Amino acid sequence: MTPSRSVIASLARTVIVGYLLLGALILGVGLLVTATFESSSLSADDTISRWLVRSREPVGEALSGVASSLGNTTVIVCGLLGFCVAALSARWWQPAYMIAGGLAIELGVFLSVNFWLDRPRPDLPVLGSVPSTASFPSGHAAAAVVFYLGLALTATCRIERRSIRRLVWAVACVVAFSVGIARAYRGVHHPSDIVAGWALGIGALLITAAAISKTSSPCDVPSAASS
Repeated sequence: MTPSRSVIASLARTVIVGYLLLGALILGVGLLVTATFESSSLSADDTISRWLVRSREPVGEALSGVASSLGNTTVIVCGLLGFCVAALSARWWQPAYMIAGGLAIELGVFLSVNFWLDRPRPDLPVLGSVPSTASFPSGHAAAAVVFYLGLALTATCRIERRSIRRLVWAVACVVAFSVGIARAYRGVHHPSDIVAGWALGIGALLITAAAISKTSSPCDVPSAASS
């Protein structure tokens, strides 16, 4: 079963409206962090960031490198393409739209806010490479939340046992949120960048999931007859 043109148009409008609303919200938060409460916010950011630097150990550096890579653009894009091909091949368009739409909102807000706010990255020793973009919000943290929590929502739709559903959600949350923690640990982002990225990712995923729920459900698995 595929969505009608009216449903597609409605979902497309959701992406646009979601981008505008979340963009305004995240930009407002960023302005508060970097301007209105600059001294106190940056002081707290600096304290946490420097504590993370002092806490670095070889094992932590290695694990943070793995966690950080799970939020890389290449990993997310390849994962998204593979997931969408599998879902759409099964004529299960709801989760494909939910994750792809959520990532579209996330990317649009990230690029816009990142450009306009242009927050400098922490003045700290960095592990690994530093992206050419600015610091606020964390795109890695936001994309990881949308993608991995979206996968968890999709997977648990087909799992009946509550204990396994809880395990899937636990693993997804650890993976999704560890990406942001790793980025702060490696000195690439201020902690407030990470929190804003998490908020952006959660908001983008909720918006697309709510939009789908008006027409069907992300858990509406296609029957054998419809496929």
